[in-house]
Amino acid sequence: MESSLPPIWKRTFCQSIAALVMLVGFPSCQALNRAAKPGPAEPSAFLQHGKEMKEMPERSPFRMNWVNSSVAAQKKAAAKQKLYIAPVNLLHLRRISKTASRLESTDASQQKAAKVLATYMHDEFTAAFRKSSGTHFKLVDTPSSDALRLDLALVELNPNSISAGLVRTAAGTLTVPGVDSLFGRPLKGNLAIEGRLSDPSARQTLFEFADREENKSSVLFTFDDFTTYGQARRAMREWAAQFEEMTRTPDTHRVRDSSALAILPW
Repeated sequence: MESSLPPIWKRTFCQSIAALVMLVGFPSCQALNRAAKPGPAEPSAFLQHGKEMKEMPERSPFRMNWVNSSVAAQKKAAAKQKLYIAPVNLLHLRRISKTASRLESTDASQQKAAKVLATYMHDEFTAAFRKSSGTHFKLVDTPSSDALRLDLALVELNPNSISAGLVRTAAGTLTVPGVDSLFGRPLKGNLAIEGRLSDPSARQTLFEFADREENKSSVLFTFDDFTTYGQARRAMREWAAQFEEMTRTPDTHRVRDSSALAILPW
């Protein structure tokens, strides 16, 4: 039986169904969600085991991971309940690599913004532990022999292009919401993090991780698309919460990755 809906209603209905499928199915399927995200960045010299890292979707939300296999080292570290978070390392930050990012930003402006964002990321990781009611660690302000140490590095930072964000938003409005997840990657800002958890008293690295995030695809639009580093701040908040959750949960617990889709504009 032929539908009597006007063409514009048919199109709106199809858009709504497509958005609903993405909202309900996409975030709940970790495999599809991960496939919609950018691949891992090339490891920098900041990582000690960059070539040995692998995906651990059954446990970690981070794209690449390395875990010290020494039972003795992990057992000794588990007994420590203090954590020192070092200032974020910017020595391995790469130059802007995306053409769209260069439309409205320069390497000089990126370097200046990176210093501000490094402080922001450190503050977010600190806040994640201080706000958590079940956190395993008490934070300390200076390194000590009875505290583990978390080192973080920002290795990629491609700013948003506001004009590219307008193009992506228009494409989603005129076609199907979230369609930019299929073609919009070159128009998205992105960033990459590397992290290293170590036991300084034992002179051993316990865990290394690396992840890369970009602007989320949106059902309607997201304010992050219209700020130069909105996606960077959102990713840093998510990374902080994810890492804190990993430190207080057993190895059998899966920490879910953040969604590639932004449901709300903010």
